Amino acid sequence: MNRSRPLCWLITLLLVLLGAALLPAGCTFESDSLRGVNCSTEGSRTGNRVCLGGFWVDDQLIDLGLSDTVIVDANDDVVVPIDLGTGDVAVDVAPDVEPDVTPCVPESTESFCERLNSDCGLVSDDDNCGVPRQDVPCGACVDPLVCHDDNRCGCAGESITELCAANARECGDANGLLDACGETRNVKCGTCEEENQRCDNNLCVCEDQRADLTVCAALLLECDTKLVKDVCGLDREVNCEGCPDNTACVDNICQCTDLRSDATICSTMGLTCGSRAITDACNRARTITCGTPATCTAPQSCGGGNMDNVCGCTANCTGKCSGPDGCGGTCTGSCTLPQTCGGGTTTNVCGCTANCTGKCAGNDGCGGSCPANCTLPQTCGGGTTADVCGCTPNCTGKCGGSDDCGGTCPDNCTLPQTCGGGTMANVCGCTANCTGKCGGSDGCGGTCPNNCTAPQTCGGGGTTNVCGCTPNCTNKCSGGDGCGGTCPNNCVAPLTCAGGPSHQCSCTPNCTNKCGGADGCQGSCPNNCTGPQTCGGGGTTNVCGCTPESDSSLCGRQTSKCGDNTVVDNCGETRTVNCTKNTCTTGNCRLISSKYCCTLTGASVLCDGVP
Repeated sequence: MNRSRPLCWLITLLLVLLGAALLPAGCTFESDSLRGVNCSTEGSRTGNRVCLGGFWVDDQLIDLGLSDTVIVDANDDVVVPIDLGTGDVAVDVAPDVEPDVTPCVPESTESFCERLNSDCGLVSDDDNCGVPRQDVPCGACVDPLVCHDDNRCGCAGESITELCAANARECGDANGLLDACGETRNVKCGTCEEENQRCDNNLCVCEDQRADLTVCAALLLECDTKLVKDVCGLDREVNCEGCPDNTACVDNICQCTDLRSDATICSTMGLTCGSRAITDACNRARTITCGTPATCTAPQSCGGGNMDNVCGCTANCTGKCSGPDGCGGTCTGSCTLPQTCGGGTTTNVCGCTANCTGKCAGNDGCGGSCPANCTLPQTCGGGTTADVCGCTPNCTGKCGGSDDCGGTCPDNCTLPQTCGGGTMANVCGCTANCTGKCGGSDGCGGTCPNNCTAPQTCGGGGTTNVCGCTPNCTNKCSGGDGCGGTCPNNCVAPLTCAGGPSHQCSCTPNCTNKCGGADGCQGSCPNNCTGPQTCGGGGTTNVCGCTPESDSSLCGRQTSKCGDNTVVDNCGETRTVNCTKNTCTTGNCRLISSKYCCTLTGASVLCDGVP
């Protein structure tokens, strides 16, 4: 029987048969059964199925351990026939492919509006063929109803959507609803939009209507029963039926069973000894034993013929011109002059004894070259003789250190240079030193550059060839000192530093409300009192003031003998004084000639002489 048919034969046949089954449905339809057959990731596995050519295929159809690219059964005796109606495809193609898809007929405007549950206004949406429609007129409302944003005719104060929501109606025909205008309405409350919902008593409820096998395929379950959650989140026991022959249901997955013995597999694979890890017909890892190392007869060994797990022996005459070949034979060969068999140091090996005494190159007498065996610093021919180890001293550009031949180079530097005085060891040089200098010698025959930055100048601080600056604070108590610093405040009290552009010590006299005494600046305040005030006249030293005279003095000075007198006192203040202490003892107190006097008679009588 010819067993070399390639695996692509199976894949091609599967694609042809499945493609023929799908042609009536066009390219836009995939039945429930095909959803369990199709796969997208080539080579991926689930249970005993593998994704090949876009379809789930039972791996019993695939040769996974025999390396002969044929389709064999578990006992390696016949070619497994391909049957798309049995268990060799994970899910058989069922007769549920829909008829040919006919061209879509666009719905009318009336059907468009009715399907979208729209009574009025302009509506934009996809029609029944998926073609967008813009501003489709869906009619007008009859008074007193008005068109709301949901394109439904409703009470002016409440849309149909709001009316349905207010009455907890999600779908279907709702009758006897009282709207916001007090009218009883029979309205349509829309449809349920979710795929797994249906309208029940005006409420959208979840309902999983899938068949058990459809649920099993969606959950990658292949056999037996299992309690699962449906699309509504409810517990449901599904029956995923049974497994094909040569498989067993394990955790709801049909598992392949390879019943072949180790001996059968070893014989099929041509293995005679040892153990080997393989992948069996069920794509499982398995170690088979094809015999022990003692199975092979010496000089053969397991794998000795360059084939793993096969008794054999590989003759080995590599590098030999005589002697045993390791497999019961004798090596034969001829050596090429100047070599001879055993002429070197090894029996049965072509060789020649080289002679390189005192040489580090050149012919070794055996067709080869003498090795460079010089020890550093010597090199081959480095002295004066070819092919002999030697060394020529090299001190070019050096004043010390190794001469590359085990010696030391002499110091041949001339002043001001010294050996290593620059930046390289063992090389004549001089390192200029201008640290802290802005002029003068750099110690290497050159001159230090002026690198001072303003306000400093070279020697400006009093030291030659050193950057510096001499501060100038003459007659200043603040501000810059001309060297980037600040002049100190050297004012002595009562002087203070005035700041501003002058930066000089100064003092502002303070004589406020004073007519004498110190002015706060080591001077005296002037007497600026005006009459009748005098400096200290009010009883406070150095303050302008006046002490008012007594009532008695004022009465006497006005020659008033009695009564109330309004007069100006010695401090210029207008006062009313009572001169009652000079109460009349005779007569009455009368105002005579602007004076109060005691008189016995009329107002014309002078006060003189009347007590």
